[in-house]
Amino acid sequence: MVCAVERRDTEHRRRSRMREVSGRCQYRQSYCQRVCVSLSPIDTLSLHTVTGGVRAKFSTPLCAYNTTNRRVLTMSEPPNRSLRQRTLPVLTKVLHGSAPFISTFLLIHLSAPMLANLGGSSLASQTMLLDREYYQTDFGEKYLLLAPLTAHTLSGLIKRVVSPPKAPPRPWTSLLSLTGYANMLLFLPVHFMAHRVAPADSTAPIHELSPSELDFEYVKFALTKWPVRSWFLYGGLVLCAVLHTVEGQRLLYNTYAPAARIGAAAGKRLRAAGLALIALPVLSGVWALGREPPLVFPSMVSRFESSFRQVFWYRV
Repeated sequence: MVCAVERRDTEHRRRSRMREVSGRCQYRQSYCQRVCVSLSPIDTLSLHTVTGGVRAKFSTPLCAYNTTNRRVLTMSEPPNRSLRQRTLPVLTKVLHGSAPFISTFLLIHLSAPMLANLGGSSLASQTMLLDREYYQTDFGEKYLLLAPLTAHTLSGLIKRVVSPPKAPPRPWTSLLSLTGYANMLLFLPVHFMAHRVAPADSTAPIHELSPSELDFEYVKFALTKWPVRSWFLYGGLVLCAVLHTVEGQRLLYNTYAPAARIGAAAGKRLRAAGLALIALPVLSGVWALGREPPLVFPSMVSRFESSFRQVFWYRV
């Protein structure tokens, strides 16, 4: 009789213990689902409870990995995402989405000086006139060049500002950052002012250079008049643009195809290929242009010089 009572008490305590453990696990699962909603992947932990020789197994989501901010959220953290956490993914998408437009423009724009290796300034100027149908039309210049370039620049700056201090997008000293900021702060503004804004001035003595007048004779004039600063400008612009593009494409590839990730050694080979196949032909084409004798009318010399001198780079 005593043994039967003891067995009933033991069974009652065992069932009470299992109900208590099950209740706690259900509560934790409900809370964790609220915390981990819309986040993936969810890690689960199997909780094994051994009571009276009977094993009960409960699968409970305990934490989630936030792939945007690359950190683990635990149950103790609030379920609401901050403004910073919501902004960073948007900025990343803008950065990645605008990059192909800039790369396309770069390949088209650099094709003209490349062909100077074969046909000199004549072939290069003819190619540039064809290229302008892509990036200097009313639609193309605004939406295929300036809009992506502005979006890419601003999103990169804002992302660096709003990123946590201990987790910046990448170091300032990285090749991608150095080439990007060098182009943004120096090479691109000077190049755009000297070759797009200043020649469009309608006042004397420039009188708004027409597309046929703004050919590679304009570039040859700069190489002859200011050889050192012109070579620094064109050389720095080409090298930084090519290296930034190659590093950016590597980053995109590693982001969207992580299974075939490009490592550090392969990245060096990729940079070498970009310099050999793009930068070197462009710079050798510029060198060929600089060796040609100027073929500009005397009346155009003052217009060219006045256009360049509107930019501080050619006034100092």
